[in-house]
Amino acid sequence: MIVSMKKLTVLCLKADRDVALERLRELGVLHVIPAGESGSDDARETQHALARAQSALGALSRFATHKRQATPRPDLDPVTEVHSLLLRREEAMEKLSNLRTEIKAAEPLGDFDPAVVAALREKGLFVRLYREKSHATPEAPAGAVLIELGHGHAGRFLAVASDSPVELDGEECPLPARRLSAMRHEAAETEKELAAVHTGLAEMGKHTDEITQELRSLEQRLRLLEVRDGMGAAGAVAYLAGFCPKDAVPAVRQEATKNGWGLVDADPSPDEEVPTLIRNPAWVRPISLMFSLIGVTPGYREADISAAFLLFYSVFFAMLVGDAGYGVLFLVLTLAIRPFARKAPRDLFRLLALLSLCTIAWGTATGSWFGAERIPAPLRAVRVDWLREDNNLMRLCFLIGAIHLTLAHVWAAVRSWNRLTALAELGWIAITWTIYFGVGLLVLGRPFPDFARWLFIVGICLVVIFMTPPRALKRDLHKHIMLPLTLVGNFGDLISYVRLFAVGSATAAIAMAFNEMAIGSGISGPGQAIVASLILLVAHGLNILLCALAVLVHGVRLNTLEFCGQMGMQWTGFPYRPFAKERTRQ
Repeated sequence: MIVSMKKLTVLCLKADRDVALERLRELGVLHVIPAGESGSDDARETQHALARAQSALGALSRFATHKRQATPRPDLDPVTEVHSLLLRREEAMEKLSNLRTEIKAAEPLGDFDPAVVAALREKGLFVRLYREKSHATPEAPAGAVLIELGHGHAGRFLAVASDSPVELDGEECPLPARRLSAMRHEAAETEKELAAVHTGLAEMGKHTDEITQELRSLEQRLRLLEVRDGMGAAGAVAYLAGFCPKDAVPAVRQEATKNGWGLVDADPSPDEEVPTLIRNPAWVRPISLMFSLIGVTPGYREADISAAFLLFYSVFFAMLVGDAGYGVLFLVLTLAIRPFARKAPRDLFRLLALLSLCTIAWGTATGSWFGAERIPAPLRAVRVDWLREDNNLMRLCFLIGAIHLTLAHVWAAVRSWNRLTALAELGWIAITWTIYFGVGLLVLGRPFPDFARWLFIVGICLVVIFMTPPRALKRDLHKHIMLPLTLVGNFGDLISYVRLFAVGSATAAIAMAFNEMAIGSGISGPGQAIVASLILLVAHGLNILLCALAVLVHGVRLNTLEFCGQMGMQWTGFPYRPFAKERTRQ
């Protein structure tokens, strides 16, 4: 459920604001609304230090291989050391790149000392380097000596020496700054320097925990400075406003009394943006991870659909994966990984275990085990043959869709029970079931019940009459004009639940096809057994990846779009983030 909030304004003397902020941070219940911008020098310096720590930590994630924790050294600043190594790396890479460019240009000319050429020029001997694009060696001009330095796909490289200026048809090449062997030696030394830097970065991985701790400390300090700088002021009084859960207000009031603060509490006004805090029973909490993954938060004045989302998402997950064998594999992996992932949220493993069990139950009911066509007798005994008929499965999908959308309208009606628009929601329920019967006629060839016509008429009348309050009719007239398109959209919403059948059937078909490819003709020897095992491993692994994509796309969509669209939810909220000290997770 979404927790009720109070808007609090805390007032204190300017001289006491640092102490007040520390007390409020220890309480950790106030979602602060800044009254101004954070622009102090302390905040800017802390932000710069935070960026450096984040950059150092990111670099270690790429280069470090030693994750073992090192003993802290007072004389070592890990962040500064990492940045020093990164600077050396950047300089070495730039130098090496330039050297390689020089070497590439000088290689066709061979290894000679440019100083000798310069000395000959000083003595009056004309020496020039040329590149002749044609592969034939040109004739030397009169009074000149022509020396071939090298050749390749770019042509022939020549040196021309004479006691008077001569010209060749080729392209004159600049004289290298130094000899080729010296450049190669310097490049080798630079590569050693680069390797040493990489070794240093790898060793600095031992200090990852120190940098992470410093990063968290800087984040806490920056948050404190932002709140301090964002406090309003009036004369000698400083004030801070924010939102607090209703049940935590007494604790703030007690602290205010103890410290001599002023405290004003009020209900949020209808036009205020209020953060959303959701508290649910333990069995519902795992679905909050899914909300975090897809980045959605219900608005403060919207509904919390966590329980319904978890229930229907579990069903959708099971139907989209559709294979009990995959469910067993998911469950085994979940239980196997849990002891080695102690820092991961426990709710993650609870969610994975629940989804795995639902998949096992559905796959057992449909008799689907790794796409096998023949399963053992005990598994056939618990199989529900009714679910093996495509028409029955599609009918079940449409029925689940009708129930899901009906729940959305019932929820919307309950939330608006004291307004006439609740009657419009009842009309939409009638229309939803009329569409269900219509889909049964059009898709499955089932007879359309006579009472469904009257159901549709009653539903349309309720929607047209009560969907808009009389005083808002002019403002919301477009809703009546768009009603035919809305009906078409509702029809599409219900039809979209057939994806549960389509994706589940595709998963089973792919598994059966690969099984046939691997062992359809039998296995006659160890070699074929190895090949068949590899095919099955790769094929089912790929199929599982496709299932994961399907449940993330289709399972989430049916809840967040079709269901929430019928409820009128827009996911306009933002999470409640109290001003609090970071608490170390045990």
